[in-house]
Amino acid sequence: MTPEAAAMVRKIRARPEKVGHQIGFTDMVKLHGDWIRTMVWEDKDFTLQAHRGSYKSSCLAVAISLILVLFPSRNIIFLRKTDSDVAEMMGMVAKILRSNFMIKLVKVVYGQDLKVEGESMNHLSTNHLQGLRCRMTLNDYLSLFPGASRDREKLMALAEAVLRQAMDLQAVIPDIQAAFKPDNASGEQLDMIGESLGLSRLDTSAGAAATDEEYRDYIKKKLILWSWDGTNKSVPVISERLRQGSFVKDNLNGTVTVTGAGTLPAALKKLFPVPAGIRTD
Repeated sequence: MTPEAAAMVRKIRARPEKVGHQIGFTDMVKLHGDWIRTMVWEDKDFTLQAHRGSYKSSCLAVAISLILVLFPSRNIIFLRKTDSDVAEMMGMVAKILRSNFMIKLVKVVYGQDLKVEGESMNHLSTNHLQGLRCRMTLNDYLSLFPGASRDREKLMALAEAVLRQAMDLQAVIPDIQAAFKPDNASGEQLDMIGESLGLSRLDTSAGAAATDEEYRDYIKKKLILWSWDGTNKSVPVISERLRQGSFVKDNLNGTVTVTGAGTLPAALKKLFPVPAGIRTD
């Protein structure tokens, strides 16, 4: 670790609440810093009890983020009562990791850019970190049965069989979700995505002969267009996302002109944000 990196880590350990300030938790005080320091650097068991609204979850999210960055060889298991609670924490940690402060910290300590690569409701990893896993193992679930039940072999065998099937289904869900994202889908999967949005390959400029790449591009551009809020103010933003260097000019006569870098195909012009009843030159 370079002297600059070591100095930065020392400052963080001395006043962890300052990290919170950098990422938007401006109300954190020294007490919150003590909580974060204990969770990140202490080896002893730690139970945190405080009233609602005392920044417990925020401190935990900061602590998890710091552990992922400063101790990349460690795994973190995070358990909550409901899936929505888990998803909320995973989202907070992912947002913190994408903050300018964390990106700078990783750059100083490791000399590389930080990228969140694996993100789902039950897993979070980056381009160089071990990761945060929130999925319980089969043994974790079975250990929740009281001692009197664990002594009943048939009951535990049944519980194990049912739980194993549920966990197998849980394990395949992220793969299914990934396969049905427009960026990853192909063939029939891409057709299913398009049809669910009311978009057909026949709608593209190539018609039924449209390749997956052409159809995928059409779907993504339609999604961009549908994010338009209908105001003139946002037209330049939407136009730039659809085609870099393009814009829509209002001719003040019931028509608009869509122009951009290079020649714009007629089919692409139809994807630009134009109000109903307005013609495109």
